[in-house]
Amino acid sequence: SAAKLDKFMEEAQYKYEQGMERLVYMPGISIGEFMDIDLIKGALRLQVFSSFSKHVRKYFSNPKLIALIEFPVLFLGAMPQDTPALYSLMNYAGLKLGTWYPQGGFGSVITAMVKVAEKQGVSLHYDAPVQVILTSGK
Repeated sequence: SAAKLDKFMEEAQYKYEQGMERLVYMPGISIGEFMDIDLIKGALRLQVFSSFSKHVRKYFSNPKLIALIEFPVLFLGAMPQDTPALYSLMNYAGLKLGTWYPQGGFGSVITAMVKVAEKQGVSLHYDAPVQVILTSGK
């Protein structure tokens, strides 16, 4: 199982690196964003069209190992058979890079976002229903 886990993690690392170096910066506005020759070549290796469940079973047959490897994708709100194999990147992030938390807890992220928004001139209204969203330009 150790050799299979190493191979699984090697593929997961590739997916993580591609995701964090390239995909995360694409706003997802149009399909044209993905018309990049390197991305198209790597699409098969990223495994966006095969299920996570099927991918895991290429490496493991023990039900306990399968359950351990499939567990992280449950946080996406879908079952492994309905989740693209691309998300094995979560296994790499969790097992190899570890879990990181913001200093001061997750509330500090919100506090920082409020600070940046207010610095940019945004008016925030709390405990009020949204009636309209006004934008200018794009």
